[in-house]
Amino acid sequence: MTRGKRRGPKGGRTAAGEETAEYERLKHEIVDRRIRGQAFHDIAAAVGLNSKQAAYALYQRALREIQDDRAETIEAARSFELERLDKIEAAAWIRVDADDPRALDTLLRISDRRARLLGLDAPTKVDLSYDAVAREIERLKAELAEPDPGADGGA
Repeated sequence: MTRGKRRGPKGGRTAAGEETAEYERLKHEIVDRRIRGQAFHDIAAAVGLNSKQAAYALYQRALREIQDDRAETIEAARSFELERLDKIEAAAWIRVDADDPRALDTLLRISDRRARLLGLDAPTKVDLSYDAVAREIERLKAELAEPDPGADGGA
């Protein structure tokens, strides 16, 4: 009895450890089929894998790669924005030296933007206790009950 070619999640690599085009296509097909709602055992049978575990492993690997690519893209965008802020800041310092009164405001806005971009600001604490929510509801009720000073009296 001869066995068919067994394909699993560790296959599809060249001697140098690079993924082959076929392996990439296989991962994309598995993700596409999963997005369309197919079960892993159906996916494995459709793409020629020996088990649903192999299909699941390739699916998880593809998702990790997508997440890694997204993280790299976000980091590249963050680096670009930081470089841009550095250039704007350098120009603002020239304006400070020229006694431009608006330059300090510009520098503060740049500093604020950089802190937000780098996540340096502490998160805003929100009190969601029952008492705090009840107080806010009562405050809003009172605000709604106040007459609108801009209203013409209903006439």
